[in-house]
Amino acid sequence: MAPMLPTMLTKEQATPRAAIAPQAEPLQPYWWRLSASLLALLLAGLYFAWRFDLLPAWMTGQQQARPFRKAARAIRQQGKQAHGLQESMRILSRAFNDYAGKAVTPEGLQAFFQRHPELQSLQSDISQFYAATQQVFFAGNSNAMQQPEVARLARQLSLLETP
Repeated sequence: MAPMLPTMLTKEQATPRAAIAPQAEPLQPYWWRLSASLLALLLAGLYFAWRFDLLPAWMTGQQQARPFRKAARAIRQQGKQAHGLQESMRILSRAFNDYAGKAVTPEGLQAFFQRHPELQSLQSDISQFYAATQQVFFAGNSNAMQQPEVARLARQLSLLETP
């Protein structure tokens, strides 16, 4: 087997060669890509913060808070806790009160819909919700409505608040 290096080196072979200097690459294309990526990340972050109602009111131009969006977020955080249905119904009822500016009762739903025609599309779901709250809170019937139905109604109402 022959060695990789010859056994006898000449003076020319033993002298190290001069190092080759690397060519300088322009950094400008990399800076443009980096700045474009950071800008896209910032815009995406702002969009999602706006979409999930995490921006303060002064940044969105809203003078008042969005009660249904807050309620939907709180109900989603409730999850499947022990008294999750009652608490979710309480949260959504308070959101209706905040939205109307006064207490909303099952008897006052028709007047509520006259003052807020934007909620006419969900009139049957809202009426069913108020009938279920009467059953849950006053009759003790916890089967009148399920937690996912309350969460779905809160989500639909929050989407109606989105401009």
